[in-house]
Amino acid sequence: MLRSLTVRGALGSPAAELVALDARRRATLAVDSAAPYVADALTGGGWSLRVDAERAGDAEIADAVAGARAAAAERDARVVVLVDRIDTDDAQRGFVDAVAAADPDAVVVNVGLPGPDLALPVLDVRASSRIGAELAREALVGDAR
Repeated sequence: MLRSLTVRGALGSPAAELVALDARRRATLAVDSAAPYVADALTGGGWSLRVDAERAGDAEIADAVAGARAAAAERDARVVVLVDRIDTDDAQRGFVDAVAAADPDAVVVNVGLPGPDLALPVLDVRASSRIGAELAREALVGDAR
């Protein structure tokens, strides 16, 4: 069932729950890659926060990461960074680096094209879809539906 996913790095033990920092690009008239159902499926309807990695300053990024870590601690959850353009977007890769510096146990779920190795383990899903997010959740938590 996990054949559609590529795992880069060690995922570690399954998490009890997931909280998501959603750093996907904003939707355009042509593509809605930032639809909220992806983060909802990944977190099982739990905590998530959208962050515009391209426009956010250091303080906003630090606040977002701190908020995710606090939410994760309250829920015995793991922080997930949801991205879609790590193959071409320096801002998304920089955001992942900022999360990794604060929380080395976090993981990246990439719904776009695979990119370079990052400071965190990566699940390449290759689809910004509910089923892709459910498969990623299954890999990280063990249940999806």
